[in-house]
Amino acid sequence: MNVYIVSELCTGEDFFEKFMTVSSLDEHTVSILIKQIVEALNYCQEKGNFRKVLRPESFKFESKEDNAKLKLVDLGLSRLFEDQGKH
Repeated sequence: MNVYIVSELCTGEDFFEKFMTVSSLDEHTVSILIKQIVEALNYCQEKGNFRKVLRPESFKFESKEDNAKLKLVDLGLSRLFEDQGKH
């Protein structure tokens, strides 16, 4: 059996690191980030892959840009795919 790990490169800080350095956030920015967090959790729940423990470090910004999207990371081995035969 082979296990392949596919991941996306996120070069930004994690949620915790980013907001330890920010003095304040406007309502619009906070609402965008909360929406991204809720959408990520909803997607995981729909797919049957939900973590019991989430920390601020479980979210990472995709880049160092100010408007970078927030991504849910560190899900571990989420799903095993069965071999469908030789290709």
